[in-house]
Amino acid sequence: MVDFHVTFDPKPRVAGEVVEGEVLLNIPVLELRNYHEVHAECSCIVLTKIGNVKKSTTVFCSLAPIWKRSNLTKPSDEHITKVPFSFTLPSALLPTGKYIKKRSVGVVGYYIQVTGTRSGTLEANTHIFHYFPVLPSDARGFEISKSINEGWAGAWKTVEEKKSIRRYFWRRYATAVMTLSLPDLEFFPIATPTPFTLKIVTFTEPMQCKNPENGMNAISSLPDVPRDPRKEIEFNLVQTAFIDAGTKQTTITGHYGSKMFGFGAEADNLAKVETTQATWEPIKGDAKGRGTWKREVVFTSSFELFPFPSFQSTTLKVNVSGRSLIRNVPVCLHPGAVGDVYEGQVSWTRK
Repeated sequence: MVDFHVTFDPKPRVAGEVVEGEVLLNIPVLELRNYHEVHAECSCIVLTKIGNVKKSTTVFCSLAPIWKRSNLTKPSDEHITKVPFSFTLPSALLPTGKYIKKRSVGVVGYYIQVTGTRSGTLEANTHIFHYFPVLPSDARGFEISKSINEGWAGAWKTVEEKKSIRRYFWRRYATAVMTLSLPDLEFFPIATPTPFTLKIVTFTEPMQCKNPENGMNAISSLPDVPRDPRKEIEFNLVQTAFIDAGTKQTTITGHYGSKMFGFGAEADNLAKVETTQATWEPIKGDAKGRGTWKREVVFTSSFELFPFPSFQSTTLKVNVSGRSLIRNVPVCLHPGAVGDVYEGQVSWTRK
């Protein structure tokens, strides 16, 4: 026979929200098995562990009485009963998160614990746990998420990086330019498809070409551009977490989930691709009449980020940024409900 049972929906919650559930009590069994009381607890714990050294910090803890045995010696006439409980989460909370690498662990966890305590010293207490995720309240992020979902009509910011490349060490260097255009935002809300444009252009070194229309032999040193985002473009997020376990500190990094629409081996074909053939571009004002050959590809798609938002506490700090093979691009993440430094890695395989 069951002493007591907990009904609770472990759906994601937002800071400041009311968390509710109920406890089904079998009163005769509780009395028969010498239970003294039953209470519910809502808690947030930050756990950090490095090797054998660990530290646990309680961010908040709230208790609610459920049932207490009567002082009367006569058994209760009650049988099965339901007792509701509710807790109001604090308005300022850390986001749920779990960061693990080798023997280093950082966890921010929220849970409901219902405990039945027994009066006998040799009788074990009964504990029932229900864990649930929590995101900070973020009205501003919610509005930005709404604007993006309705079609971004605001300003854009562009990050550009150049790199000298060559196919063989005896060949002359060519130039590759990557331009990433994103909505000009202070932060990006998670779980929101955010549009972006990735343009890659390759150039030969300056050269003379008397007849550009028939000078295709001169572009053998011009690198090709990626054309298939599912095979030739790699985009990842890297999360960095600083862990303080008291006497030991460490930093761990790892790849975390994101969805690049149209990018990656298992992606769909939603990314739009526009390519141009090799074209001759004269250098304005060049006394020798030189120019360069160039190729260009433009990818238009969106990305959706799923890692936990950025936060900092006394024992655990998580940063998110976006990195590419060519350039590191900061990407501050907000929950977008009512940033971690992550790095988005963009690269291509040159044929």
